Amino acid sequence: MNSIEMNSERYLKKNLKMSDLYNTKRCLTLLVCCLLISVSALAQTRPDWIHKLPKAKNNTYRYAVESAIANSENGARNQAIGRVFQTTGNRLGQPVDMAEISRAVQRGDNYDVISRTFNIPINKVCEYTERLSNGSYRVYVLCQVAEKGNIQVQWTTYNECNVTQ
Repeated sequence: MNSIEMNSERYLKKNLKMSDLYNTKRCLTLLVCCLLISVSALAQTRPDWIHKLPKAKNNTYRYAVESAIANSENGARNQAIGRVFQTTGNRLGQPVDMAEISRAVQRGDNYDVISRTFNIPINKVCEYTERLSNGSYRVYVLCQVAEKGNIQVQWTTYNECNVTQ
């Protein structure tokens, strides 16, 4: 072997070792990043109120939770609130017209669905949103809903929207 071949061989061995070291560091960095992402995903658990409703502080209202999936966060939120109205109206024996629900949902966090003879007050207190793998949104809403229709509800403050066990 001549000196050029020997130098080339040494150069290749040295660079291959450095390249292997670089690839190993890169793999370890990627592994650590993946672990951190999975740990943060596990830490992002759903709030307790999704699985267990809080207790009302007086007898004029109760809690209700509903969820919906839509292509936009706002669309999912509106559908979930609409479901709260539907289930509350059905529970009270007063099915509510979808047009009336739609008008109420557009107004804000405190909702009243008023039919010809019936008023159902609803107060949205918490919301939890998940982005699904297909790009759509799932929104959960926790609402205080009137125990009965046509009553003056005494809403109370609920400050545990993000509490998880």
